Amino acid sequence: MDLKRVLLSDLYPTRYFQKNTKLGKDNHVIISIPHEYCSVNESIHRHLCDKAAPYVAAVIERKLDRCDNIKTKTFNGTVYRRRCDLNRKESRVYSCGFRPEMTNYTKKLLMNPKSNVFCIDIHSYPKKYKKWSENLDLYILDDDPAIKPYTKLFVKYMKEHGVKCSAVPGKIGENDIMVEMRSMGVDCFLIEFNEQILVKNAAEFNSIMNTSQSRIVGEIKERIDYVCNKVVDWISTINF
Repeated sequence: MDLKRVLLSDLYPTRYFQKNTKLGKDNHVIISIPHEYCSVNESIHRHLCDKAAPYVAAVIERKLDRCDNIKTKTFNGTVYRRRCDLNRKESRVYSCGFRPEMTNYTKKLLMNPKSNVFCIDIHSYPKKYKKWSENLDLYILDDDPAIKPYTKLFVKYMKEHGVKCSAVPGKIGENDIMVEMRSMGVDCFLIEFNEQILVKNAAEFNSIMNTSQSRIVGEIKERIDYVCNKVVDWISTINF
């Protein structure tokens, strides 16, 4: 018998996502932020780093930690993207350790047959980024979003709850964190958050997010909170 793990969504596409109020004890969500490493002078228009991703990931992790029986682990990028793209295959053996550490951690979890693992690869895109709209809250990337049931269900759930989003196909094999996770039997997808839901001027991101004095900052944080809440609510419906 082939004991290799397979994607739960492929085995049970009709019941993979249901409201599950009694999860098991070994449910894990891995959060990766490969492009968070930004210099203060990094050009936001070249999309060399994801300025909003670390903040969004921290909010999601904090909210997931409040869920019963879900354990989280975040892996933060360790190097500038222009030096090594940590979401490409060559980074699997890169000396800075981000990808090997995440892979080894995942394999260790999977050694326990009772472990259930889900991965979210978090990114963000800047204003005037030619690929995507400034009017959406987020995109979800998949090699073929029409195939994976959880991709379609995620978008449906988000839209039903007032989050503006869309699923788009990425280049096949390019987003290597997702590729590697799925090769290990771990369901994974990539979310690109619109940095404009966080800040009006992305260059002011660091200073704005560290203050709570202005009304606009309060509104921005409220929107982040709402979008992240919906992501967490959806994850909590996974029938691990």
